[in-house]
Amino acid sequence: MNKISYFVLVFFVNFLFCMMVSANTYYNASNDFCISNNPNKVWSYGWMDNDFSTFIYYKNTELGLGNSPIWWQDGIGSSAHMWKNITSETHYGVAPNQLSLHPGPNHEPSTLRFTAPIDGEFKIEAEFFAGHTGSMKVGIRQGKEWIWKATNSGSFSFKKLLKQNDSIDFVVYGGWCCGNTPLELNIIHLNELSRVYNPQNNHYYQRIDLNKTWPVSKTYCESIGGHLATITSQDENNFIFNNLVKGASTVGCWLGGNDADVEGEWRWVTNENWDYSNWDSGEPNDGLGRGQDHLHMYTSPGKSGRWDDAGPNYDNAMFNFICEWEESNNCQYYDSDNDGVIDQLDKCLNTPNGLLTDKYGCSPVSSNGSVYGYLFMKNKPLINEKAMLIQSGEIHQTTNLTEDGFYKFETVAEEKPFSIIIRKNRQN
Repeated sequence: MNKISYFVLVFFVNFLFCMMVSANTYYNASNDFCISNNPNKVWSYGWMDNDFSTFIYYKNTELGLGNSPIWWQDGIGSSAHMWKNITSETHYGVAPNQLSLHPGPNHEPSTLRFTAPIDGEFKIEAEFFAGHTGSMKVGIRQGKEWIWKATNSGSFSFKKLLKQNDSIDFVVYGGWCCGNTPLELNIIHLNELSRVYNPQNNHYYQRIDLNKTWPVSKTYCESIGGHLATITSQDENNFIFNNLVKGASTVGCWLGGNDADVEGEWRWVTNENWDYSNWDSGEPNDGLGRGQDHLHMYTSPGKSGRWDDAGPNYDNAMFNFICEWEESNNCQYYDSDNDGVIDQLDKCLNTPNGLLTDKYGCSPVSSNGSVYGYLFMKNKPLINEKAMLIQSGEIHQTTNLTEDGFYKFETVAEEKPFSIIIRKNRQN
């Protein structure tokens, strides 16, 4: 069997065996895109002044075409925004699963920012696509300097040495009308040990071969969607020692335990019960009272996975460290009441299953003689259908729903109760 065939085989059976699933840490802008948080781990979503002097976070979220998630500035139709096409068809020049950046009406740059979670070398591979019909400018900036720029589209691949918290900005600017510009972006943190799968608990682990203090190590693991590893059994301890800790370049590898709050009361960063420990003889000893609050596992085979306390006050130790993941790092959208509005945006989480709702998962909006809203059912906007406003038992108005399920009725007698019903349009 050749090397390529063997790699493919291993990749597809990794749920059965302990194996390497990634040569490095990968960040994919589209897969990681999420409207629950901003910043979202290493990614930030926002826009900039035309002189690129200030980065401003998007604060508003929306579900657009086919429930596609959107970050925006002031109004989707009148401001810079960013969205991901989660439908099965191309819309506005954006293919399925692509991320799109759209500038503002005054050409304000729509900006995707990557922030390095720790020092290291990063490989940046990406492509801007022409997208919709407008002519835009695209580019990459670090601070006040351009790394790369082009008109409408272009691909690039380069490596950068970044310090922790250094940022790289990917921008679309210089136009407005029809400005949807797709970006496919992968950033790879090089020179890291690959992730290892533990079939005993379905968790993933990774040793990070950088010498860092415990607090910095904790922040790094959390920035990539995990946490410093926690150990709750002898089997898990053996697995981590044999597959990750043994052979590290430092005396120990940090784990996710500490007694910083109350001396002697050890806790996991995940707040799991502290039901298992594997301390070396005479440990923990708090540096004989001089202050050692953080847990590490010895890397020496002679110690066989024993634990010790170290740092911060006594020795300010800097070790390699182990990150752990229980589940996928991708943002997942849940709709617990099945009204077509994801829970992160749903202001009425307990509407009856299948009920027609507005874009907030609630009842239609009535304001200043108008009634409007978005109609969804079973996670999809209602399209190719008519909305009818009923008052006093009669059809008061009818309107076609837009492609994202929006309707609006004007000059409504607000003193009279009303209801909204749907009639499917006939297809020719």
